[in-house]
Order: sequence, then structure tokens, then C-alpha cells
Amino acid sequence: MKRANTKALKEAFKRYQNSSNRNLWQVYKNCSDEKYEAFEYCKRLCEECNGHDLKIVSFNKFQFTCGFIGEVNGKKTFIYITKDYDRYLPL
Repeated sequence: MKRANTKALKEAFKRYQNSSNRNLWQVYKNCSDEKYEAFEYCKRLCEECNGHDLKIVSFNKFQFTCGFIGEVNGKKTFIYITKDYDRYLPL
């Protein structure tokens, strides 16, 4: 996981704050096995980082992103998970 302080990550944090989607069934009528496995990865990472408030930040037909508030090196952070990478923004 890499630390980032980019405009895109800050925008993702704003979308996270406004999201109320906490599971796949809230955003997908039918969920593929791949999406289910990806969401399970998000839940495991949330646990590993002493996280809470895991939410789906964005989604479309093909993929979704998640975020949660957790800890990295003992500091409170926003952790953002996409298909390609995991990033965190110190809060």
C-alpha cells in the first residue's frame, strides 16, 4: 500500500464521506464471483488495518472502489482500494 496525497485521492475521500453503500447488493442487482471475491479482499484489508466504516465509493458495470478509515503505522488514515492499487491518505 502506498501513501498518496493527490487530488484524485482527496476527491475519493469526499465521495466516501457521502456514500451510504456498505455492501455489493446495494449497488449491483446481480453480483459476479469476481466482484464478491474483490469485496472480500476489501473486508480483509479493513480488518488488517484496524478499520471501520467500509463503503463502496464508486461503481459501474465492470468494477467498483472501496474505502474505509483505518490505521497505517499507528496513524488514522483513509484507505482507498481500486482494482489496480491500494492507497492511503493520512487524516
